[in-house]
Amino acid sequence: MAEFKVWSNDRRDRLYIQFGGFFQGKDFQNLLSALSAELSTMQSGFDVVTDYSGFVPTSPQGVEGLKAGAQMLKHHGRRLAVRVTGG
Repeated sequence: MAEFKVWSNDRRDRLYIQFGGFFQGKDFQNLLSALSAELSTMQSGFDVVTDYSGFVPTSPQGVEGLKAGAQMLKHHGRRLAVRVTGG
């Protein structure tokens, strides 16, 4: 079961994305919609922290969803990116 959370901190000019579970095509559609909504509130030059620690490797369609999300972040002016992969 896929879970995600997308939120921002305006004071730090930072976007947070947290993944959990196994993602399929429709799950990424929901994530991309939430990401687009959050990005509409941000200005270019923001940083992104993505937490993959609960993420289960995905299908080939899921990989395309990850790429689409990365392109969306780049298009909206992402500055720096940090990936949390677990410990």
